[in-house]
Amino acid sequence: MKNYFFLFLFETLVFISCGHPEQPKSEPVATNDSADVKNYFPVEDFLRSEISYVDSFPLRIVRYHTVGTKTDSGFIKSSDFDQMAKAFLPADLNDSAFQKKFTESSFIDQSTHLITFTYSTKNNQSGLQRVDVMATRGMNSDKVKSIYMEILENKNDSSIIKKMYWVAKKSFDIATIMQSGEQSSLLSRTRVVWDVGE
Repeated sequence: MKNYFFLFLFETLVFISCGHPEQPKSEPVATNDSADVKNYFPVEDFLRSEISYVDSFPLRIVRYHTVGTKTDSGFIKSSDFDQMAKAFLPADLNDSAFQKKFTESSFIDQSTHLITFTYSTKNNQSGLQRVDVMATRGMNSDKVKSIYMEILENKNDSSIIKKMYWVAKKSFDIATIMQSGEQSSLLSRTRVVWDVGE
């Protein structure tokens, strides 16, 4: 009889302990070490997808090139477009280099409801200096409207600054400016359009 009692007691204890599953362990709290992980907007990937978009459709691509007061225009081939669009893919945009050299700030313009992500570097030598990504807020996701970039190239006692503006699914502009001391002058402006409405 004692054996049945101990067997019953043992089975009861096993049943009770099985009835209460082990509580899940809490997730570790993030420390400063994980704060180094940055979730920057994938600028390079976005621009590559835009270039692929233009290459994949039979779009009419028009180039306007202005030097001084003279503007030339004409249709260009996809291969010419690709060559000019490479200006928007400097080596500094590579994910690892970009996240190491650039800091992000952002703000929402209450009047236009646009979100601007600004990426800037403290390195004022040659190379990519600034990237602005402008997006609209959507129900499910944000939609990129445009990307602005500045690239600096130092030459002897002057600098060449490229101010570049990409409008999603429509066009891009590249303004080349020479700056010497306090003087600056526009050397050329190239505008490439592939949207009929532009």
